[in-house]
Amino acid sequence: MKRFTFIILLLMVAVGCSGDDDTSDDNETTLLGLDGKWNMSNVSGGFLGVDHDFQDGLITWEFNESAKKVIIVNSNTDTTIEDSLPSDTYDYTVVEFLSNLEITIGNKNLGNLEITSNSFTISEPFKDGFQFTFTR
Repeated sequence: MKRFTFIILLLMVAVGCSGDDDTSDDNETTLLGLDGKWNMSNVSGGFLGVDHDFQDGLITWEFNESAKKVIIVNSNTDTTIEDSLPSDTYDYTVVEFLSNLEITIGNKNLGNLEITSNSFTISEPFKDGFQFTFTR
């Protein structure tokens, strides 16, 4: 009888330890404050030392952090000015690498991402790369 009781208790413990109540962080999304619409306000850098301001609304990026999507509306028609990506809806990821945040949109790693409450910048990682500044 003791053996039977021991087996029942062992089965109850085994059933009670199922993995269905796992609180893994795999499905949680870390929000960075990117949600919403941003205006590309400036592009600077490059080999020629560009420094160009954009009018609000000319190039907008609208982030949905929970869906990991960004809608880019690029109405710039001046092909001589670097303006990053064309209009489209893209998947994006942000990862931490060597204490920096890096953003990839579509399949293109755009570089380092720095965020404040009212602006963010993306800096391309190579010496003659561009820096894109966005404001709300």
